[in-house]
Amino acid sequence: MLGVILLIGFILPVIQDNGPGKPRSVDIANITILTQQRAPISLKVLCLAPGVAGIGLIVLQAATRHPVRGVLILFMALTPIFVSMIDFQITQAVVPGAASVQHENTLAMTLGFMGIFIAPLAMLTGARARSYRPDSMTAYCFGIAGAVLWLLFLITPSLPSEQGSIFLMMPFELLKHDATTKMGMGLIALAASMTLAAAVCIINAPSTDPGRARKHAALAFRAMCVGVGVFLLFLGGMFMTSFPAIVAGLKALCWFGGMHLLLPTGATDLIVGHIHHHHHEHSGVAHLHTPPDEISGRVV
Repeated sequence: MLGVILLIGFILPVIQDNGPGKPRSVDIANITILTQQRAPISLKVLCLAPGVAGIGLIVLQAATRHPVRGVLILFMALTPIFVSMIDFQITQAVVPGAASVQHENTLAMTLGFMGIFIAPLAMLTGARARSYRPDSMTAYCFGIAGAVLWLLFLITPSLPSEQGSIFLMMPFELLKHDATTKMGMGLIALAASMTLAAAVCIINAPSTDPGRARKHAALAFRAMCVGVGVFLLFLGGMFMTSFPAIVAGLKALCWFGGMHLLLPTGATDLIVGHIHHHHHEHSGVAHLHTPPDEISGRVV
């Protein structure tokens, strides 16, 4: 499923209005950028990534549950990030004055990265892996690490005072202005669902009964999905006011949302595949009598 989503993000065109009486222009931006010689290599890799990852996931879906499959998925997820980082470092070294740019609010940037990027990925990895292996200590550590990072992000002062100083107050500040009311409501739904998921990840210890642990993991996963979904609905109500905007929003969601999910997918597959492979090596035979709910599923 994720592979299909990534392919949609790759091939979905960008539609532009050219003014009254003129036909709309349709352009498959990812392919167009790949053909431009002056486009930065990091941008080309970013545009190519959803196509390669989509095809790769579809192929790997039929592969065995070997740990190498999770490694390959993580490689596809991390390559665009590493290339972008290298390109940024080269730009700083080549462009005069670029290296002297000072980031005045390093704490806010660090907490923002951890809260918006790292924490959800860690909780998603923990929740999905616990759905397949409820007794996995590694999966529990992922979940609790993400939960702690999220809670720190909520309550640590890092924003300007006019935005509420802490992220927890930011949505309520946005509600005071008509132009940002929908954004504030979406952030409240997102924060509430993520906090619920964090609480479930913390209390869902490896010693929990396997059946209950799976239900708790599913609850955490669904809470995160609902929060993100509601936030995107409010966000879409603000910006998706025309057909080209709706197509562009769908493309961005499949492209960047799909690439964002590659990391927890690869990490989950690595955890589950490693446990399955480890047990298989020690048993010497296939687990023919293992109940279906005890067999690590395919998370791709």
